[in-house]
Amino acid sequence: MPLRSIRMSSRDPSWMYPLVRSMLRAKTRISLNNRDRLKLANSRISQVISENRRNPASVTGSREWWKNVDLVSQRRARTTCVNFDYASLDHLNDYFGRLCHDESYVRPADVPIEGDVEVPEITQRQVWNALTKLKRTATGPDNIPFWIWKDHAELLTPIITQVWNLSLLTHSWPGSWKRANSNPLPKVDFPKADSDYRGINVTPVIARAFEKVVSHTHARKAVEECLTPTQFAYRQR
Repeated sequence: MPLRSIRMSSRDPSWMYPLVRSMLRAKTRISLNNRDRLKLANSRISQVISENRRNPASVTGSREWWKNVDLVSQRRARTTCVNFDYASLDHLNDYFGRLCHDESYVRPADVPIEGDVEVPEITQRQVWNALTKLKRTATGPDNIPFWIWKDHAELLTPIITQVWNLSLLTHSWPGSWKRANSNPLPKVDFPKADSDYRGINVTPVIARAFEKVVSHTHARKAVEECLTPTQFAYRQR
């Protein structure tokens, strides 16, 4: 992997590559008294320059090198679903809908809370930090991108604080935050059946931010107390 930074100039000759530049720099550090090492360095530099003049395409810069690495490793490749007609998309949508719906589900009874329980609150500072630290992420069904919340955090913080605290006080979740875009991600190279896709649900950005704040502020300690010492995944280090 390239670990050195070499400064190149547009006035450099065609045979001047970063390798030659670094070798010339290393040559200047060799003592004049060490004639054998200087002779070896000159021979190696002359050999590389001759190879570059004969075949300039044989040596590539770091940009071209990383491009080939990405092509071979497929680390930047995105798996997409193509060649879908509307009937197939509707059928796949119904499939994910059946997976998320349980006909036998019965809502559990509310557990009575005895004594005075303090309802957790979220401060404006916490909301401000959550909005300003939003990273580039997928947009949910509300079509509000992350940068709207981040760039206008100063104006939206008081409103979002009130909405979040009202949600905690009433033990309710806004209906619009329950909606999600289900993106089909193929499990195999050539998907054929509906079960060959994995549904990735993308909820609104503001809903994910609310979940993160509540988890870090109020739920993390209670959850980690119930974990065994051998449980390492999904917990703060």
